[in-house]
Amino acid sequence: MVLASIKELLNKATLGGYAVPSFNFWSMTSLRAIITAAEEKRSPVILALYERVWENLPLDYFSILGRRGAENSTVPVALHLDHGSTVKAVLECIQRGFNSVMIDGSDLSLKDNIALTREVVDIAHKLDLGVEGEVGRTSAIGPVKTDPNEARVFVKETGVDSLSVSVGNVSGMSEGTTKIDFDLLENIRSKISVPLVFHGGTGISSSSARKAIKIGVSKINVGHQLLWASIKMASQTLCSSEAAKNVFLAIHTYSREDLDGIRKVAMKKIDEFGSAGQA
Repeated sequence: MVLASIKELLNKATLGGYAVPSFNFWSMTSLRAIITAAEEKRSPVILALYERVWENLPLDYFSILGRRGAENSTVPVALHLDHGSTVKAVLECIQRGFNSVMIDGSDLSLKDNIALTREVVDIAHKLDLGVEGEVGRTSAIGPVKTDPNEARVFVKETGVDSLSVSVGNVSGMSEGTTKIDFDLLENIRSKISVPLVFHGGTGISSSSARKAIKIGVSKINVGHQLLWASIKMASQTLCSSEAAKNVFLAIHTYSREDLDGIRKVAMKKIDEFGSAGQA
């Protein structure tokens, strides 16, 4: 398949009452595990690449992997820049075939965040690409909840296609430990019409995810839970006594177990977000 339009994916999710899972990938194994999970569950999926992942490897590696994975997939797949910090980073991804970008100006003033996001929207919309912005901050270091009135002004002034909001969801939290402010989420939903996005999906419980989706969250990001699954497989396999005897066999075993561990987490989240069978 060609890359799926993220605007179409999120609009369909909004109407269908589910959220599209956006899974971070960082390797060939993680990408394959995510797509395998989506195909088994017949779910649309977003492959999200965090900007810092390509600090030590060329962006081309990841863009080729993502686009080829989408082309070979039997379910709709979008390729998305996660937490892009600059226009330069956005342009680099667009030039390499990403069809969705997030520009994160959440550390800036509202005025500067609007200006930065508007610049990205002007570029991306000429190419019919989706843009996600953020008001509030979901970072584990100094999270700031979204102001509903600022969110309304931001969406109106920028023309973004989706909005990441902070209502208690924080990146990097342990599974099921996040406490969502649903009153705030409903207030935000009442003021804007674009699809809402949750970052920090690892920490959100199944019941909270379902409730948030009913209010209007159409995309939920998951990264840390996949990474933890991978690290667990590495510690179990590569630190075993068998690894000392035959390191090549241990690495082969780890690759297989790593893929399976990430796949199981992705499938669990797909079920929680209600996107199974929506491809």
